[in-house]
Amino acid sequence: MSYWRNCNKAAKGDCRRLQLHPGPSLDRDAEAKRFFDGLSYSNKGRFVLQIEGAKTAETRQRRIDKVISTLQEGHSQ
Repeated sequence: MSYWRNCNKAAKGDCRRLQLHPGPSLDRDAEAKRFFDGLSYSNKGRFVLQIEGAKTAETRQRRIDKVISTLQEGHSQ
């Protein structure tokens, strides 16, 4: 299990932690993780909210796969 963490440094304690199940994850792709970590709070939030908004496990996994692919390409959306 891995986690994506999105924190606003200006607002202490304002963090979102998105729990991901086994599958493509930032922990398994150093390049995508490095790119994600370098994004602004609002850009990280777009990725996290996109995944959190999925209603089914299939949709969630599809969105995770798409986000990982986007991050690997070095795009912020």
